[in-house]
Amino acid sequence: MGEGYGWGFPHADHLNVGIGTLKKYYHNSVKDLMEILHKHPVLSKRIKGKPSKILGHHIPYNGMLRKIYSNRVVLVGDAGGFVNTLTGEDISMAIRTAKIASEVLSKALDGDKLSEDNLAEYQARVEKHPEIGEELRIGGIIRTMLFKDLNVLDALIREASSNKKLLEVLLDLIYVRKPYP
Repeated sequence: MGEGYGWGFPHADHLNVGIGTLKKYYHNSVKDLMEILHKHPVLSKRIKGKPSKILGHHIPYNGMLRKIYSNRVVLVGDAGGFVNTLTGEDISMAIRTAKIASEVLSKALDGDKLSEDNLAEYQARVEKHPEIGEELRIGGIIRTMLFKDLNVLDALIREASSNKKLLEVLLDLIYVRKPYP
């Protein structure tokens, strides 16, 4: 199995579990996830039998789609590829893109003009937005630098263990405490 992270959130009547990693590491996501769960020291005790329902979705991790609008359609959140390219987090970008989409759509609806030409404004605004377009562009560069060679990332983490300033920078990146630009 490849690098990544997993989660398990217990609910009253079910367990919400998942894998956050690159698709190349898993060929059969459901089978691989079940194998991980059955080996986990805590979660394995909560699993009884086979899951009754499995829902999943691959989260696009390579940045915004080239085109995120068409006649009567705009894509927000992970549907448009708005996922933090370093951490995989997508809620904050979903909220930001939805806000811009609602403004553009509201204006288009007022004029009853939901044409592709009128909705192109959405893409232009998103691409220029420092916490969306710029964040995705710079985040992609950072991800490439950090994950191209995992030895580099390991060395960076080792160095951060004794370098408080570097540790703060890494934590800012991981927890998206500051915009990348």
